[in-house]
Amino acid sequence: VLNHIHVLMESNVGLASSLLMKYSDILRYQLYNAKMESIPLSQEVDFLTNFIDVEMIRWEDNLDVNCSWKVEDKNKKIAPLLLITFIENAFKHVPRDDFERGFVTVDFYQEKNILCLEVQNSKSTVIGRKETNSGLGLVNTKKRLDILYPDKYELSIKETEKTYYLKLILNI
Repeated sequence: VLNHIHVLMESNVGLASSLLMKYSDILRYQLYNAKMESIPLSQEVDFLTNFIDVEMIRWEDNLDVNCSWKVEDKNKKIAPLLLITFIENAFKHVPRDDFERGFVTVDFYQEKNILCLEVQNSKSTVIGRKETNSGLGLVNTKKRLDILYPDKYELSIKETEKTYYLKLILNI
């Protein structure tokens, strides 16, 4: 992100400044909220939307991003940084080829004590393209879910030839 800001400083100072402010908010959130046991849902949603905004700026017009955020109670509490891995992975694994336009879709809603996050992204259809995927982020997030929300979540991950799809339902 910092390299991207550096490049933008020469061509679009306003956009570089906006990106720097959003990235600062992301880092501040990670620094201060990571040590909290729980935070208001509104803060987590702001963090996630800032992250997506930064990715959209970095990708410019080379990626279709669609997000839906429906939050009934912004004061509901959630463990911080619990959902970011799912969204990071979508941007990490979307195709980066010039001839293959990718997409990321994020649908988030919270109603009463139920939170649902659905993330879908395209994947490369180029034959022979190998993914370098350690899966460490997903493994660690599943462990956190097991510790923080035992028997209070459902996580399903599906992969097809063209897409990755994840759905998390969490009782908060």
